[in-house]
Amino acid sequence: MPGDLEEKIDRLLAIEEIRQLPCRYALAVDARDIDTLVSLFSKNVRVTREESGREAMRKWWGGVLSRFGTSIHLVANHVIDYEGGDEATGLVYSRPEHDLDGKWVVVCMTYQDRYIREDGKWLFKSRRPRQWYAADVLERPNAQKNMMRWPHSPDGPSQMEGFWPTFDEFFERLGVVPGELIPARR
Repeated sequence: MPGDLEEKIDRLLAIEEIRQLPCRYALAVDARDIDTLVSLFSKNVRVTREESGREAMRKWWGGVLSRFGTSIHLVANHVIDYEGGDEATGLVYSRPEHDLDGKWVVVCMTYQDRYIREDGKWLFKSRRPRQWYAADVLERPNAQKNMMRWPHSPDGPSQMEGFWPTFDEFFERLGVVPGELIPARR
């Protein structure tokens, strides 16, 4: 941790402002508040391979948010890596739920975030979502080979496979496949 008091205070303030970003993002998505949502991102945010900027993001979010009815986004486990300066990274868990085509789709996921301070304010530079599963609330996602089960999309594998090398190494050392648990010893 930096040595002088001013650096420590700057670090604490940066981390707290960054910590608020995913929560504000979740509230803006659920409220369909596109103005607030777009304002949480860098002015030059890359939206697609061809488009950047907040106006492109506004258009993109308009399309995304019109695909489902009610949504509820829960944010948890936010880890922020900030070493000073105007950039930081983070990982945050999210459990959104969506009213989608007569189903209630529950998603467990993480966001890999990059943050930037512009004009004295912390913003998202980028967000990369990775999903463990998406399933109707009445399904058991771990009972499915393809855990990504969005209506009107082909079923697919979890996007988390291979994400944490330590996860794979842990089960390799045990000689078991994740999900094929070793019975507890009594």
